[in-house]
Amino acid sequence: MTDPPSTGKSNETPDLALYLSSEEENRKLVFILKRELVNAQWDHISLVGDRILEQMEEQKKPQVMIDLSQLEHMGSSMVALLVKIWKQAEAKEGTVAFHSTHDGINQVLDLAGLAKVWTICDERQDALDALGGTTEQTGRNLAPFLVTVSLICTGIAATMLALKLTNNHPIGKTTEQQMQIGAGAVGAILGLWAFFTAHRISKRLGILSAIVCLGLAAFALFTMLN
Repeated sequence: MTDPPSTGKSNETPDLALYLSSEEENRKLVFILKRELVNAQWDHISLVGDRILEQMEEQKKPQVMIDLSQLEHMGSSMVALLVKIWKQAEAKEGTVAFHSTHDGINQVLDLAGLAKVWTICDERQDALDALGGTTEQTGRNLAPFLVTVSLICTGIAATMLALKLTNNHPIGKTTEQQMQIGAGAVGAILGLWAFFTAHRISKRLGILSAIVCLGLAAFALFTMLN
């Protein structure tokens, strides 16, 4: 690891916007460290740390995401800054996650032994999700379960329809229709829940299952009423 070329103190008050930007998402603090920070003097790096700690101090149990995606390398001063933020969060019973996309940064953190104790994600959303604590995140955590149960309901409703089409009613025609409606309705609700809270494959499976379940439930209800 190499330090910034200059570590002396500057008499000028730096514009911290050159080094740092911050935002808030669902009560989670997001700090984006800019590439200019890598070559900053130590006192400027220290001021950036102070600014971050000030904002963390305003929350009882801060949830903090540090975005390192603009950085291509870092020295020991930068590592010390990250450790300081992490320790402050732990002291306040908070959580910290890091978004890092550059192999050089990941190697530095790995060599420092920090990759074993920190949550480091190559996707911004994954880093935010790792902090937990929101309804949206709860939905994402439940997504595999929601999709699985929705698909099971789809299978049950489809089986009841198959019994009807083959004129085979081992548990009774009315019971089969009721099961088809019930399984279809539950499957549709869970599928839609997965669609609105999950992402990627779970999202697509959720909406597909919801559509099929709605169709099966509607068909059973229509035939029951006619």
